[in-house]
Amino acid sequence: MNTRKKTSAMVESALITAIAVVFALAGIYIPFLTVLLLFLPVPFIIIGAKNGCKYSVLSLVVTTFMMGGFMDPLRALLFFITVGSVSIVIGYMIEKKYSLSLTILAGSISAVMSSMIFFALMPQIFGYGPIEILQSAFQQSREMYEGLINMSGAETDLVQEMLTRIEQMETLYLLIFPTSIILSSIATTYINYLTSGIILRRIGFSVPTPKSFAYFRLPKNFMMGALVIVILTYVATRFSIVKSDALNANVVYLFQVIFVMLGLSVVSFFLEKKGIGKVLRRVILVFIFLNPIFYLILFFIGLADAIMNIRKLENQGV
Repeated sequence: MNTRKKTSAMVESALITAIAVVFALAGIYIPFLTVLLLFLPVPFIIIGAKNGCKYSVLSLVVTTFMMGGFMDPLRALLFFITVGSVSIVIGYMIEKKYSLSLTILAGSISAVMSSMIFFALMPQIFGYGPIEILQSAFQQSREMYEGLINMSGAETDLVQEMLTRIEQMETLYLLIFPTSIILSSIATTYINYLTSGIILRRIGFSVPTPKSFAYFRLPKNFMMGALVIVILTYVATRFSIVKSDALNANVVYLFQVIFVMLGLSVVSFFLEKKGIGKVLRRVILVFIFLNPIFYLILFFIGLADAIMNIRKLENQGV
């Protein structure tokens, strides 16, 4: 890289770093802008993809030091670990022209690892961990519900039934917490890749465009892998190798989400084939997704597509 390009890269990195700091502080200190924290890796992904990994690392270090001046240094370091790992990995893989699937996989693994580090350090930095947050949220829900019930004078049996349901939900959420981390890491990695790709393509950088959701498919060997997971889960449960309730709940939840999303993709595919426009198609998909009554149907549609390939995507050139 010649001197002019180095200077240009430094200037671009400095500007993007300044923007990232503003967005980070706004997301932390302004409640309704918290959603901005989801997109924090994007600026550093852009720097890494366009100018190289070393500029991305340099920008992250500068951002961490600048944020350390506005908050606890340990929190700023936590920012570097969680945001930095994902952005460096994705930016590097985009720069080196790796495939979309491999980039998402590597980014997701990095996101899971950084999340584990984040949750492990939470008690030392914030004084509480993720489990305590969940338990506190459910405790507040119970207290709020009991207060409303006492004001309305509802029947005791109905109150007890609802409180039992809240307790069951709490138990379930605590059980599936590990799988929730994995799925949320995949989702945030994909969102950051998608957002970064849109910006990079607008400035003339070549980034693979993800296929339409209607053409989402599982890897060809997924069902074999799923069978292995089911067998290992049975063996682990049968011989009490791990806590069976937690393992079974996480495996079931993981497959449920995967096949429901695949089923939704199949519905999108056939709606598209029927010539239904994008806007109406998205409205229909959102309506279906937000109604749990359709989940079982979507699950079996997704399972059928995984086994029988009912869309015949290879005939579509996919």
